Amino acid sequence: MTIVEIVSFTASEALLADPSLGDAAVEYLKMAEGCQKALRGFQVKDKTKAYLVVTWDSYNSYEKLQKRGDYPSFVESMKENLSGAPVVQHLDFDVDSSNAFGAPVTELATITPKDGHSQEDLDVLLAEFREEASKTKSLTPPIAVGKIKQIPEAYLTALGWDGVEIHADAAVNVKS
Repeated sequence: MTIVEIVSFTASEALLADPSLGDAAVEYLKMAEGCQKALRGFQVKDKTKAYLVVTWDSYNSYEKLQKRGDYPSFVESMKENLSGAPVVQHLDFDVDSSNAFGAPVTELATITPKDGHSQEDLDVLLAEFREEASKTKSLTPPIAVGKIKQIPEAYLTALGWDGVEIHADAAVNVKS
């Protein structure tokens, strides 16, 4: 079962000035056993927030990487790209997330049930959301939903969009 790792962090001044500094991390991860895909990008609304997304063939492959002899030097080399501590999340999506992460724009949203609401309540809401969202032509299906390993009560949705403007238009139409 594939696992998606999402590392989010505030980009350093050096990375903001030269985004290609993140290429070495992507290349290192792509060469790791079990890595199916690695990519990086910046948030649209807050250009200082950066992401590294890695699809692993299993969580075990991620753990094996951490035990490699060259892993500490990789982590050290990443520090020049960070301004603060990274947040690492691992997800087991309910559907293939490659379309969401392969789209020109990927929207990530964390969902946590409010007190008094059950997992079943959330499942119903997500099913309704998926049905409504499927009517949006600029959305790249399917919508992936995954439980966040590090935050057991939270979920993350990954949606692929054809463009930033299209996503913004769709959000306005939903609110109307």
